[in-house]
Amino acid sequence: MKKEKLCECQGFATYTFDNTNFLANICPNCTIEGSTVTASSEETSFVATSVNPPNCLIQPQSKILLTSGMSVFVEDSTIHQGIYNLALAQFQEGTVVESIVILFFVSIDPTSGEPVLFLTTFEPDELSITQCRDSSSTSSSNVLPPQYNHMLNLATNLKQNKLGKIIRIHSDGRIEEKDF
Repeated sequence: MKKEKLCECQGFATYTFDNTNFLANICPNCTIEGSTVTASSEETSFVATSVNPPNCLIQPQSKILLTSGMSVFVEDSTIHQGIYNLALAQFQEGTVVESIVILFFVSIDPTSGEPVLFLTTFEPDELSITQCRDSSSTSSSNVLPPQYNHMLNLATNLKQNKLGKIIRIHSDGRIEEKDF
């Protein structure tokens, strides 16, 4: 019988506000099997069709889970298939614990052939990140993998009163942004 590879860590996050819902369950039981990422609102929906084993940075004052995969994003009845990056993070200073979720999606519009980017960042209702028992490969580095630096910079620049942003880059150079 083939032994399943353990994940470095497992993470869980939820968010509900008005008609917006988010759920990430990464490496339940410390294996990638059963992992899910979903989000929905009145105008959009997101479903991960695959979830890659996460990279984890667990230190005394911070925990970060980073994963990626393939997904489907539906916006105004248009279906986009593409790739996503997801970051779940907790930072502690004294007794104050702050949590954040960052979801970044990239696709090519099926009708125009132009890039479509979706970015959302929010403070979840619930977030937990725990190291898996037998994992000996948890990173002690405080340097994020390079592919996440751009995602974190975009999230920092989102306006405080917006939950997310959809960005279309047109072939004539125009950039169309839609907040939701």
